[in-house]
Amino acid sequence: MRSNVWIGLTALAALAVSLLVFAVIGTPMGHSYGFNMSWTVAFADALSAGAIYPRFLPALWDGVGGFDFFFYAPLPFYIAVGPAQWVCPGCSPQVLFGLSGGFLCWLSGMTFWIFSRQFLPLKPALVAAFVWALAPYHVGIDWMVRQAAGEFAAYVFVPLVGHGVLVTLRDHRPVWSLPVGLAGLGLSHLPTLLLVVHVMAVIVAVWILTDRTRFVRSLVILAIMGISGIALSAFYWLPALILLGDVSPEGLYTQELIPESWYLIGADVLPESMYKLALLICQLTAAAVAGLAILITAGETRRNLIIWALVPAILVLLLNSSFSRVLWDNWIIAKVQFPYRLTLISDLALALSIGVLSAAFASDRRSRRIAWVGVGALVISFLAVGMLLPDRITKGIAARGQPIAMIGAPEYLPPAVFNPLAEDVKAEGQPIWRLSRHMLELAAEIEAAGSGFIQPVQEAPRQWIVRVEDLGQSETPLRVVLIYWSHMKAETTDGTPLTLSPDPENGFVTFAPTDADVRITLPRHWSEWVGAFLAGFGLIAAVFVLYRGRRAESNLTRFAEYPEG
Repeated sequence: MRSNVWIGLTALAALAVSLLVFAVIGTPMGHSYGFNMSWTVAFADALSAGAIYPRFLPALWDGVGGFDFFFYAPLPFYIAVGPAQWVCPGCSPQVLFGLSGGFLCWLSGMTFWIFSRQFLPLKPALVAAFVWALAPYHVGIDWMVRQAAGEFAAYVFVPLVGHGVLVTLRDHRPVWSLPVGLAGLGLSHLPTLLLVVHVMAVIVAVWILTDRTRFVRSLVILAIMGISGIALSAFYWLPALILLGDVSPEGLYTQELIPESWYLIGADVLPESMYKLALLICQLTAAAVAGLAILITAGETRRNLIIWALVPAILVLLLNSSFSRVLWDNWIIAKVQFPYRLTLISDLALALSIGVLSAAFASDRRSRRIAWVGVGALVISFLAVGMLLPDRITKGIAARGQPIAMIGAPEYLPPAVFNPLAEDVKAEGQPIWRLSRHMLELAAEIEAAGSGFIQPVQEAPRQWIVRVEDLGQSETPLRVVLIYWSHMKAETTDGTPLTLSPDPENGFVTFAPTDADVRITLPRHWSEWVGAFLAGFGLIAAVFVLYRGRRAESNLTRFAEYPEG
């Protein structure tokens, strides 16, 4: 009882410190800072307008709208405009998004605590949880350098997936953490979900090779619960995958944004920046510390470390080297673009290994020396990442009260808009991500008085009315301040269907002249309905299997207590 009180107080103190630190820092000026800020504002606006799950964000691109959240995972932004807003009402978007990082960082430590307790005693498990929550790649690179909100949120759910896989393999029973972890990964970051599934498959294979008892039953349970967990988030990922061909993701596949440009080992050239070197140090540190932890352990603890720390850490190094080129060239994991995303798995190995080493300080002199070497390696990793941070933090603090440029992600623009803008960017010799500035300039020109475009009135989250009755007779197509997508529908207010088309110069909505007002809608795509059905099916399947598993376990316990009955 006393230990439970101590754990609870520790958790509350960690939450308070996490929120305070992240609120003071705000949102660092990382790679995706501009997108995260505009998405936070636009997501909040869409929720306040009545959308429960905003996919189309009307506030993006200075009010002409964007389809970004058909494709980008929503969970981090629900936290930014939900719990963060409750803690700090009236705070700037920079502070709110920073607070969301505090919540996610704390939650990641809590879930790793659940996972690490399967391996470690109480205090070493707490050490492991703190290392996972504050690991160099997690907080330093993912949050402060990259501002990768989705990947940062994924740290909450990876330990739950690990916990579910471990318990299923060891106890041959279903457990809640596997479907919840996979669903959370799906709603946080699809590339991480894809990578984690592959890594867990390797872990399962190694487990089976070292412990063949009843593995068929465990594999069946893993398959059912895994499919159920992935299905739980299908209402998001199915439309995201089906509709991806109707926007412009290929615009990102430039030479600097493909896997072969990011090998950290065995590449044609050495890492060309401190950023790549810091990533490599993080991965090497995890493998080295896992090896040190194995040196001072034996029995089941050593076996668990080999399976859950050393093998994954070495796998990450291999997949970040040019020796794995054939895999990145021919397998679906190439869709994640950057092999270094796997450093998240290195952090898992690092946290477990440091947890084991922390217990060695109460052991013999040799074990203590090895533990100190492991801690020293962790400090070196922190220092390497820390060299990337000061400028990001100071610029973010300085910008915390500044207006937000309402940009969206260029790859989520429809081709009718993206292609002419991309030609302008290429003509100026600029990288493709500079397209955002061109799009804002285009939006400003279209919304300017006398531009010939009509401003629509939003009636519902995915519905607009265009007032055309007072415009007089015209033979030219009517143009609307609304970004065009092929899935939009339109009809006059008297029920006559209209055909929408993109303006050939800029890709905004146009339609033939009419005397009646026009209602434009973005109806639910079939993939949204099917995704919702799959999510419901996944929930029912997971609950059913868990119920059956709990009931079977209860009957087994009852039989053991009363064998004669």
